Parts: sequence; structure tokens; C-alpha cells
Amino acid sequence: MGDLTQSKADLQKTTLKCCPLCGESLLDLPTESVTHCPACGFELSLLVSPQKSEVPPTQPIYISRLAYVLIGAQIIFSAVFAVAFLIFASSFYYGVPQLIATIQSLTIVILVLCAFFLRQQKSLVVIRVGLVIVGIISLPPGIFAIATALAISPSRRWCVVCGKQIRWGAYIECNHCKTSMHRWGSCRTKRLETIIASSEPGISPPQLEWTCPNCHELMDPQYKGGSMNE
Repeated sequence: MGDLTQSKADLQKTTLKCCPLCGESLLDLPTESVTHCPACGFELSLLVSPQKSEVPPTQPIYISRLAYVLIGAQIIFSAVFAVAFLIFASSFYYGVPQLIATIQSLTIVILVLCAFFLRQQKSLVVIRVGLVIVGIISLPPGIFAIATALAISPSRRWCVVCGKQIRWGAYIECNHCKTSMHRWGSCRTKRLETIIASSEPGISPPQLEWTCPNCHELMDPQYKGGSMNE
């Protein structure tokens, strides 16, 4: 009895757009007084609203001050290495010191650009991968660039459909309620089933594809994300 009372309370919070048995539209009827379908007489209180899983909010990328300190340390050490190999290297190794000095000089330029784009909060995933590559090429000072990449915390998203963290799959973010969901796979199938069950009959495929299962608003396609390789 308690579960039935809870289900009625859940249904009052949820807008039923049509009868799940015959498809009769319920939008023109007041939600509080609708207990049976006016067309087929189906008892709407028999519908048990599923419990929504608690999905953690999206955690954005965080850039600490330590990242800028490490970039500054990398620039200083790279400059020291470049000067040392140009001035104090033996002439017996002609070409090698010049190559190392050139790599360290290019590293300084790349790190300055990385620091600039970090301040602009742009291309953060590309910067993290680039810092690791630059760090490996410019070792031993490159250890600071690798540490910088590790100091930038990646963004974390959870799928509102399955409740699991979105890692390597493509995703969609709702621009209204800011929830994320897997773009393809079983989550897409469940998402479409949820939208069909709560929408009017005859909904168009584009509306079906871009309706949020959480807030039921039409999402903006520009919020479609790529692979979560962060």
C-alpha cells in the first residue's frame, strides 16, 4: 500500500503526456484529477515511477597554481640546458649539442603557448597530451612538463541514463539541466525508449534524438561531445 501511495505521488510530479495503453493524449486534462484514462479507463496509478539514480554532477577540469609553477620551472631549466649545451659542450660532438639546445629552445616556446591557452581555458585536453609529449622529448627538464600534465585534473562526466562515468565514449550534454549521457550503445536505446514513453505519439526522429531524458527539453546539437579521452 505504501508503494502504491508513493507511486501516485511520483506520478503527480511527472507529467503524463499520453496513456501508455491506448495512446490517448492527457495533456488537456488537469494532472491532479487524472486517475484513469478517459478513453480506455486504464488506472494510471498502477504505473510505478522508477527511482532515479543519483548521478554525480559533472566535475570540470581544474588548473591549480602548481601547474603554472611547474611550467615556469621547466622554462628555466630548459633555458639553462640550452645555454649549457651551446657554450660548454665539447666541439667533438658537433651537431648534437646544437640539436639539444634547439629542442630545449622550442620547448620554451611551446610551454609559453601552453601557459597562455591554459589561462584562456581552451584546448585543455590537447594541452595535457602535448605537455606529456614535450616532456618526454625534452627530458630531463621535461619531467616538469609531465608533472604539469598530471597537475591538471581531467573533467569527469557521468551518464544520466546508466549512472556510469563517461570515459572513452562519445557523449551528449544537455544545455538545459547540464546532464550528460552516452551518445551511442545501450544508453541511446534506453534514452529513446524513455522519450517515447513520455512524449506524444508521432514525435519526429530529430526531436526524439535530441530530447533530454532528464528534463525533457530539446537539447542543442552543438553540445555533442567527442570521445572522453581526458
